[in-house]
Amino acid sequence: NQWTQRKGLAVFVDLSKTLDSSYKIVLIGLDKEQIKRLPRNVLGITRTTNAEELAGIYTAADYLLNPSAEETMGLVTVEALACGTPVIVSNLTAVPEMITPECGVVVEENSSQGFYKVLCENKKTFKPESCINHAKTFDKNIKYAEYIEQYRKL
Repeated sequence: NQWTQRKGLAVFVDLSKTLDSSYKIVLIGLDKEQIKRLPRNVLGITRTTNAEELAGIYTAADYLLNPSAEETMGLVTVEALACGTPVIVSNLTAVPEMITPECGVVVEENSSQGFYKVLCENKKTFKPESCINHAKTFDKNIKYAEYIEQYRKL
């Protein structure tokens, strides 16, 4: 999807103003005009279809932040988890249903301040194996079986 305000672009821009130089925000999937308007401490990357490149970026990250205000099933969230990267997500969407305390945090205040607080005050460490194992629960065959079981119950 394109980066718009509903996907949380403004949260990242605001967050970049409060984080110190030990943090680097990387946004993937921006167009060239959006990249030109980013603050200096935000690295913008155009869309990639290279799965290895994307997995490398996820794996290198300390966290994936998902401040989206509109999301059904957060594919990027599962992709990050599958790479062993914990996630910090907005409470405004269905994405928190995908998170466990072993692999991420749900931000109650979907704002740059809310994400800042979790990033800078959360002392919990996450094991990459916990993230990877949780991502496996979203395997399509497992989900298909769950859906079929739901239909049978109905």
